[in-house]
Amino acid sequence: MMQMHTTPEGLIEVAASGTVTEEDYERLTPQIHAALDQHARLRMLADLSRMEGVSPSGVKEDVKLALSRLGDLSRFERVAVLTDGGVVRALSKAGGALIPGVDVELFEPGQRQQALAWLDAGE
Repeated sequence: MMQMHTTPEGLIEVAASGTVTEEDYERLTPQIHAALDQHARLRMLADLSRMEGVSPSGVKEDVKLALSRLGDLSRFERVAVLTDGGVVRALSKAGGALIPGVDVELFEPGQRQQALAWLDAGE
């Protein structure tokens, strides 16, 4: 399951738990598009600490979402990822390295306040 909230200041907060599915992406995609349409620059806090995995159809939707707004990905100034999982940690770092101009920082699940402070420091 995935949930998303966007603040008026352009902070997107995403929380994932259990197995993320195609339906999760289908539900969140319009919200992500709306945030991109409303804000010139965005920051994201992704809490993946309770995520157990992504279904194959979820992976397909994730790639589809990224490709549909490929030119907009650099508008994410900073992305903070809360995770303790090795695979999620490695994928988050690799994904950040592939998007020029986007700072990705990884935090332990209990470091939410530090992650938010890091996101705010980039303003």
